[in-house]
Amino acid sequence: MRGFTLIETLITTAILVSGLVAVALLFSYTVRTTLNNQERTTATLLLVDKMEELKFSGITSGGSDDIDTFKRVWQVESTYPPKVTVIVYFGRRELIRATTMVLR
Repeated sequence: MRGFTLIETLITTAILVSGLVAVALLFSYTVRTTLNNQERTTATLLLVDKMEELKFSGITSGGSDDIDTFKRVWQVESTYPPKVTVIVYFGRRELIRATTMVLR
């Protein structure tokens, strides 16, 4: 008997398809993780930028600003030394928050 039987072809196809599905899921996960890391990196840079700005500008009140799809919110407590909290959101999701004391 020469050639492949139908059952051998079906089993080989099932194995091949399951392998390709696993690779596709891995690719999807990698893309999602990369996008999440890009959002977090941008949020961290925006947070550090605002912290530096508040440290050197002498702003004594809170506020917010929008940068593309990110929103920065900051609060300045009137204690001594002033305590500054900056939060960066992506859409409605909080990505990063930091609090520091500002010595002037």
